[in-house]
Amino acid sequence: MPLNSLAKEHPDLFNSGIQKYLGREALIKEKIFPLGCLWNDVLHFAPIHPAIIFRTLEQLGANPKKSILWFKIPIGKIALTPTVYFESDPSDESGAYYFTEKNYSLFLPDKYKEELAIPNKAIDYYRRQVHLNKKILLFNGIKHILVKGRVDISDVEIISWGD
Repeated sequence: MPLNSLAKEHPDLFNSGIQKYLGREALIKEKIFPLGCLWNDVLHFAPIHPAIIFRTLEQLGANPKKSILWFKIPIGKIALTPTVYFESDPSDESGAYYFTEKNYSLFLPDKYKEELAIPNKAIDYYRRQVHLNKKILLFNGIKHILVKGRVDISDVEIISWGD
């Protein structure tokens, strides 16, 4: 469920999840124009396998944590839910995104294809962060799939970076 829903139903999980926005508090107040809601009223998915991100980070010398687990969500789970693509340049190392209509595009489940490579703009961002020894926001510069509402994860596969 989205972070804002957790605030009401599971405050302990909300308090844990909101920590990733420390220093980026303005982001949680941003409106997702096409969905008519806030940034934290949507679930965030990436159309790229986390192993690709992990290998890239390792190659750049970032030393990513190996113990992170991910939900592998089949497209059918979000096919009937209001969903858009969001894409922004990682021009701000703080993870500040710029919200204009051009950042969004239509998500069509029947046309979905998993991305096989990280965009160069994200790799450049990773490289800068490694060089400056700064925290890396894993999906900065990678297209997001924003889903308004909840997704049933009771029967989804849990994978690690290397799966």
